[in-house]
Parts: sequence; structure tokens; C-alpha cells
Amino acid sequence: MDPITIGDVAYFVIEKGCGFLMEKGLGKFAPNPVDKAYDRALEKWCRNNEIRNHYAVFKHSHFEAFRDYLQKGPEVCDTEVLSLCKLFEEELKEIPEAYQFIQDIIAVH
Repeated sequence: MDPITIGDVAYFVIEKGCGFLMEKGLGKFAPNPVDKAYDRALEKWCRNNEIRNHYAVFKHSHFEAFRDYLQKGPEVCDTEVLSLCKLFEEELKEIPEAYQFIQDIIAVH
């Protein structure tokens, strides 16, 4: 079995960003801040609800593209995904808990 790398851990954290976090003290599920930022970016990226729902299914691949965008630069993304990555980055920066994900991804590189 191969040793687990920091990159593996970062990928796992990003992928699990699609789940839910427990809301402190209330015992209720609250949307993950990364999910919240992604949904807001997707809404800004495409106003059409039907098209947005179609693209929402690709959340995991968009997270992978976002990781590549942060680690390797914008030239690794096609134009369409690049605009979503930029909006996603802006939204993540607006939510302090979510912004840490950006820092973690960059630190791994």
C-alpha cells in the first residue's frame, strides 16, 4: 500500500467539502461553507435554474478543476470552468471558514 501524501489528504478534504457539517451546539445539520460558496458561485455563473441544476451534478469534477486552478494556474482550465473557478474563489474568500480550504489547497502545492 502506498503511503498517504498531503495531496491525498487535501483531495479528501475537498471531496468531503460536498458533505455537511454539524452546527455548533444546536445538533442540527448546517450546509458546509464550501458547499454554500459553490452554490453561490454557480448561481452567479449561470442564472438559468435548469442549466445550473445540470452543472451542479459535476460538483466533484469542478472541485478537482478548482484544486488544479489554485495549484497550477488558470491555464489548466477551459474558459467555461475557469470563470466558475474564479467565482468560486471569490465566494470562498467571503466566508472565513471556507477560505481556509483555499489556504490548505495552496499549502499542499
